[in-house]
Amino acid sequence: MNGYATLIGYCTQTILDYTTRNRKCKGSPKENHDCRHNFDGSAKAMEADAGVQLVLQSEILKKTSLEVGVLIGDEDSSTMASIHTVDPDLKIFKLADKNHQVKNLGKDLYELAKIHKELGGKGVIDHVKKCFSYAVAQNKGKTKNLAITLRSIPHHLFGNHEACANWCQTDDSVVHMVNLSDKILYEKLCSNFERLA
Repeated sequence: MNGYATLIGYCTQTILDYTTRNRKCKGSPKENHDCRHNFDGSAKAMEADAGVQLVLQSEILKKTSLEVGVLIGDEDSSTMASIHTVDPDLKIFKLADKNHQVKNLGKDLYELAKIHKELGGKGVIDHVKKCFSYAVAQNKGKTKNLAITLRSIPHHLFGNHEACANWCQTDDSVVHMVNLSDKILYEKLCSNFERLA
């Protein structure tokens, strides 16, 4: 199994560095070949190991005196844990990109739907994920507005549109497709969206 990781500059959107992890080599030990085997851990550990190399040991970053201050990726915390094991004093923030946030939100919602059947209704989870995506798209670069909008989503789902602002049509002619009523679900959704905000 092979894996690769890239370090991409947020502002420039260009690849700054990359690395690979290879658990196998197809060449014979007797042959004179360029062996790519460089990792013996589990497949799950590859990402964390590659992250440590890119964030803490990148020759390119060292030559340019750059340090990683914010790491944007998935919600997996193993990379951050590995980085802090090597350098416990490093000040680095972890953010998840929009696609991973939507995916993780979906996972959380499907877990909640196992207990709260109304959330599992046709199109409800897709609607919640769409509300999240709209909130992010419409508030790009406006972190305070994004936080306010994210906190308003549970209210929107339960028929309270006072805090929806311009992302939701609130006039009386609009029929909202999702109108939830489970109070315990409401509290859990408020908690989830507070974390996202």
